[in-house]
Amino acid sequence: MIIYIEGSNCSGKTTLITQLHDKYGYHVSKSVPEWFQNYIPFARSLSSEHQKKMYEVGHISAYEMARLNDNITIFDRSYISTFIRLSFQENKSVSECVRDIDSFPYKPDLLIVLVVPYDIICERYNNIYNNGIPNYEFYLYENEVFKQIAEKYDNIILSNNNLLNNCLLQNIDKKIKRFCLKR
Repeated sequence: MIIYIEGSNCSGKTTLITQLHDKYGYHVSKSVPEWFQNYIPFARSLSSEHQKKMYEVGHISAYEMARLNDNITIFDRSYISTFIRLSFQENKSVSECVRDIDSFPYKPDLLIVLVVPYDIICERYNNIYNNGIPNYEFYLYENEVFKQIAEKYDNIILSNNNLLNNCLLQNIDKKIKRFCLKR
């Protein structure tokens, strides 16, 4: 089973993934394989269209490697983040971005999106990066994309993640297990 954890920067994705791994033993992966990490600076220097194609190679590789594994694999982000970032940079509308995401053939079995109010994101961002605030327009854009794709598919969980706590962790684990039973 492939699960993507998505959300804004500082929404608690890595913390949640670490907790799910530590408590339940789920396999954890980045959205692109280790070998691809060296290509990221080069990819980011390319045009948006070429970046998208290059990242697709990394995302597809990670996806296929996880499919070979019989365990539940939780990804810290996915192609969805890449498509959102590039669509925002290209000034595409939210619906164009959603269409691009829809067209990508490698879908997760389950997508969990952590939704956190902007003021809490700013607090966490400031604690981590010691300075600055995240782009508010991008935050709105990204969350609208997540909202629209959640309305289209039944394998998406939007989870309010103001606080990371055991109750949230258990709730997500129950949803994962319930989803596994449906399959």
